[in-house]
Amino acid sequence: MTRRERRQARKALTGEAVDPLAAGTALARVGGFYEGGLGRLAQYDTADGLGRTYTTPEMQESLARYKQIAGQYAEGGRTSDVQGVMDRMRGGLDGYNSAELQGQREQMGRGLDTQLKTGLAQSRISQARGGVRGASAAAQDQNLVRQRLATQGDVEQDIFVRNADEMQRRLGVYSDTVRGVEGDEYGRKIQTQTAYTNALAGQETANRASSQYDLDRLMAERSGALSSVLTTQDLSNQREQFQQKLHLWKQAAQRGRSGPAL
Repeated sequence: MTRRERRQARKALTGEAVDPLAAGTALARVGGFYEGGLGRLAQYDTADGLGRTYTTPEMQESLARYKQIAGQYAEGGRTSDVQGVMDRMRGGLDGYNSAELQGQREQMGRGLDTQLKTGLAQSRISQARGGVRGASAAAQDQNLVRQRLATQGDVEQDIFVRNADEMQRRLGVYSDTVRGVEGDEYGRKIQTQTAYTNALAGQETANRASSQYDLDRLMAERSGALSSVLTTQDLSNQREQFQQKLHLWKQAAQRGRSGPAL
């Protein structure tokens, strides 16, 4: 406040104001009854810098993060790693691949070959002890070979059954994984949206309360300013009326008569 405004304020209180409006305005400023004089809560810049807000920069940043996360999980927010694992699992639903099947055939074939060699060796020892030679010995060997070939068909059947069981197992695991992933995604979606909604609602409630506070301050400033002007005008009128009566009283006294009551 300037020195001139302080002088006008003092005159307003004594009724000496020549300009009651200017003096009343100066008096109002002394009491803080001017635009913004009683303070405001809307003191922070908005995120776009185009206005003022009740939301602190920290809260604006926090709400932006809540919104970003809620948007990220609006469609589930599945990571590339999770999607990659699920793609691999889905790709294996047809059972063992060709390399795996061939590996099983070779492994089981080696086992059968080992059994055949062991069987032939034992047969020849037995043949030597029993004196079996020639066609009889060859027939016994051929019998072991035929058994080996017959068993090969059983191997293929066994691999087929194993592959069917593996397909069923993989389908069950994949189905459980899909349900688990989708359940997690839905949970994250609800959780992040709820968190953002709650944070936004809480801030909006605080903003409404702060807005009402600022509105009350504005009304108090305007009411105080008007009251100061009216009070100054009233005091000025009273002083002027007193001066007029005093002047009339002095004139009457000079004529030896009683003047008006002061």
